[in-house]
Amino acid sequence: MNKSDLQIRILEKGEIKCHDVLRVIGDYVDNDLMVSLRGRVDSHINECGSCQELKWQYREVVEVARELRNRPVPSDVKTRLRNNLNAKLGLNLSF
Repeated sequence: MNKSDLQIRILEKGEIKCHDVLRVIGDYVDNDLMVSLRGRVDSHINECGSCQELKWQYREVVEVARELRNRPVPSDVKTRLRNNLNAKLGLNLSF
């Protein structure tokens, strides 16, 4: 399901629930929701402590990722990541 289809499905619901917010939180934080859906998500978040916390945590993760974006990844971390990906995906990646 593409992003637009997901947003339309959620918009068509009578009531937006926490799991709906979870599904679109990235688009919400990136300001990439349909205007009508954004208003409904805003209303839910304003009334729901759990979703307020989710929004805060998501924004924090995005901010930390921005700060780390240009820092080099230590070679031991690259090796562990590659090995784990290879094991989980059944691949033999090298980088």
